[in-house]
Amino acid sequence: MIKVKNGVAVRESLPRFLRGLSRDSLADLSWIDPALGLQGVAWWPAEDQSSPLPDDYHRYGTEALTPDPERRVVVVVREVVPPTASEQAERLEQAKTRQRRQIEEALAAAIGEGLPYTMPDGTADVIQMRGEDRQNLLGLAVEARDLQAAGETGAVQELRAMSNARYPMTPAEMIAATDAALAHFKQLMARSWDRKDAVTAVVLEDYASATEAIAAVEAITW
Repeated sequence: MIKVKNGVAVRESLPRFLRGLSRDSLADLSWIDPALGLQGVAWWPAEDQSSPLPDDYHRYGTEALTPDPERRVVVVVREVVPPTASEQAERLEQAKTRQRRQIEEALAAAIGEGLPYTMPDGTADVIQMRGEDRQNLLGLAVEARDLQAAGETGAVQELRAMSNARYPMTPAEMIAATDAALAHFKQLMARSWDRKDAVTAVVLEDYASATEAIAAVEAITW
């Protein structure tokens, strides 16, 4: 409810002793005891005719209150205020941070899935590529090259896959398996860097609004 006095509407709390009265009673207080000083005063309901906010980044500012005596309502029209340049920049950076986090999570998931690989005996399994696994692969790769240089051709090495199965391998087979896994890891990292670089490259100046810039950021997925 909005207070109306002498044709002017102002936001003022309804006095406690008037709370609970009907809308009709509040619309015209000529019946009230003059000693209360409320002659010519009324409280009318608000009717919001403000334009809807175009997006989450705009906000409402100052409002205009216009009494409508015929309908005994106060028409409220609030100014739509666009975000400031600093607010737009901050929101864009927040969107970039969220998108980078999603890319990092997707990268971690892809690394965790490992590399599907056909083992020398024809079995389809997965070479693991988590941090400790990559260290093990590097060690096996170095050992395989040393063995190969020494002329070893027998299946003297062993690779443990995601299934926990152990696969005997020759140095050449181990080099092929570890090279494939490490190359796959590099591809995943390059993909992550490319996506993050694309996120960083989005700047407000290239778009009509922060909303469009943020949409461009959110479109950059794994």
